Amino acid sequence: MACWRFWTITAIYSHDGRLRQRPFLKLNMFTPVSRLFAHVQMADLAEIRRFTMETAVSFSADPNAMEELILALNEAVTNIIVHGYEQKPGDIEITITRQGYQLIIYLRDNAPLFDPTSKPTPDITLPLAQRPFGGMGIHMMRAFTDKLRYQVTTNGQNELMLVKQCCHDEINHDYSQQHMPKG
Repeated sequence: MACWRFWTITAIYSHDGRLRQRPFLKLNMFTPVSRLFAHVQMADLAEIRRFTMETAVSFSADPNAMEELILALNEAVTNIIVHGYEQKPGDIEITITRQGYQLIIYLRDNAPLFDPTSKPTPDITLPLAQRPFGGMGIHMMRAFTDKLRYQVTTNGQNELMLVKQCCHDEINHDYSQQHMPKG
C-alpha cells in the first residue's frame, strides 16, 4: 500500500527578515501509514516499536501517552508470534492512523483465527499461585488501550484494532524534539 503524507515547512521571520522561530513541519493531512513486517520473529519487536513510535509522533501523539499503547502493541505482536504463528516466522501488517485525538493501530496477520477480546478478564485479585496460567497479556492490552476490537477481514485475516487517545489538538510538529526513539 502506498501512503503519502503532505507537509508544509513553516518558519516565522521578523519584519527585518531575520528568523524568529526555527522552521517546523506542519502536517496538513493524516494519511494511514502501513508497513508489512515479513517473517516476523521476536527479534523484530524493537523495530516494530520504533516504527510505531516514530509514526505516532509524526501524527502529533504525545510520546509519554504512547508508552502504554506501545506496551499493548508489544503484547499483541508477541501473542501473534508465540501463539498464532507458534514461534515460526509469519507476516504482520501494521497500519497506523489518527482520527481526532485518537491514534489507531491495526494489526493484521494470517495466523489461525483467534479473537483475544473474547477471552475473559483474569481475576487479578487471586494470589499468584492460584491464578491459571495465561491471559495477562490480553489483560494488559485492555488496560493500556481505550478500545480493543477484533474482526476477521474479508480475506480471512485476523485484524486487531488498538485505540488510544494520545494526540495533541495542535498538528504542528517540531522534528528536533528529543522524544524520537534512538536507534
